[in-house]
Parts: sequence; structure tokens; C-alpha cells
Amino acid sequence: MVVGNGLDMRFSCEINRCLKATFLFLFILLINTATGIQAESKAVNVKTHRSEKECTMMDISRQFAILTQINRGEYQYERDALLGSPQDLNTLIAANASRPEWRNQVQAEILKGWLQHREMYISILRELEAVNVEQESKTVVGISRIWDAYALKAQKEYGRAVLPLAWEVILKFESYWPDWKVITFLRMIAAVPDVQSIEPVLWLVEGTDNKHLRQAAGKTLSKLPPEAVKLRIQQLTEKLGYIRQVIDDTLYEME
Repeated sequence: MVVGNGLDMRFSCEINRCLKATFLFLFILLINTATGIQAESKAVNVKTHRSEKECTMMDISRQFAILTQINRGEYQYERDALLGSPQDLNTLIAANASRPEWRNQVQAEILKGWLQHREMYISILRELEAVNVEQESKTVVGISRIWDAYALKAQKEYGRAVLPLAWEVILKFESYWPDWKVITFLRMIAAVPDVQSIEPVLWLVEGTDNKHLRQAAGKTLSKLPPEAVKLRIQQLTEKLGYIRQVIDDTLYEME
């Protein structure tokens, strides 16, 4: 009986050791499985976050591309929508500021201007909205008093910060705003000569059907950095010469 009891005790000890080893193995396996699931979950979260970030950049890049092509009320709506995401927008602005297309560069500057000088822009627009044009026209100098006043403000107070707003006006609202208001911004552009103003002003010279705005744009162009203006006009003249030659050849073939 004693021997039997000893065997039973040894057998029980062996079972206990096996059970402990099994429990330890299962415990370690459970921890490793949980750690693996957690790591996989983190990887999925990182991937999802990256995808959402990439989607956001794609969306605002698409909005930016649309913004360069539209104008008036639709433009204003899309612009304000983009300005609602300043962190992502700064990345987009930096990317487009170095692109070769002048429209992308200028549009990037316009958005940057609104981010940095919104209060000033709104103040200028509200002041001009409050101008009594009929009353101004009855004075000796007429509306030119407003033009001179804002040209002086641009020179002495606003500086280059006003240029993006002025570019926006002549590119997006020239066909919809009264002539005197668009000319006010042309006068501000002339008061702060900058190479980057050449393309927007030249676009107005080429694209508008309004002879008053075309004349005002031409005068503005004459106030911008002369060497850069001369070079651009030379390039344009050569281009027009090629176009003229094609037209002459076409008319000759039609005879």
C-alpha cells in the first residue's frame, strides 16, 4: 500500500507539471497572438490614415485645378472651401509656387494672400463697395480721385501684400465688376511694380473685349519692371508673327 501511494503521488506530480507547462505554453501563445493582432491593427491604422491623407491631398489638388479655370461666384465658393483646410493648403501652395505655369503660381499666391492678409483684403473690398460712384462723378476730378487714393495706399501702406488680391480681381471678376473698380486694382498693381504682375495684366490685355480695361491694362503694363516687360512683349510679338503667317498662308490656299 505504501508503494502504491508513492506511485500515485509521483503520478500526480507529473500530471501537475504537465498541466503547468501546458498552461504556460497557452499563456505565452495567447500573449504573442494578442501582440500580433495589436501590431497588425496599428499597421492597418497607419495605412488607413495615410490613405485618408493622400485622398485629402488629391481632393484639394483637384479643387485647385478647378479654381484656376472658373470665375465669379463659383470661383469665390471654391476658393473659400479651399481656405477652410489651411494645413493641407500650405503644402499645395508650396508645390504650385514652383510650377512653370504662371496661372498655377499666381493662384497659389492668391490663396496664400487670403491666408495671410484676409482682414486687409476684406477691408479694401468693403471700402470700395461703399464708394458712392455717382457722387464721385460729380466732383472735378471724378472717379480718378479713388484711383489715385488707392494707388497711394498700395505704395505707402499695403505694399506687395495687395497684389494677390489685385490679380484675383483682374483674372476672376473683370467681366462682372464695374470698370472703375477693376481699374482701381490695376492702379494698385502699377503702384507696386512686380515681375509676377506681368502675366495677369498681359492676360487682361489679350483677353478682354472691354476697350477701357484694355487701355488701363496697357498703361499698367508700362509701369511694371521694364526689362521683363520688353522681353515678354518680344516673345508675344514673335508668336503673333507666326500666327499671322499661318493666317496669310491659309487665306492664300483658299483663293
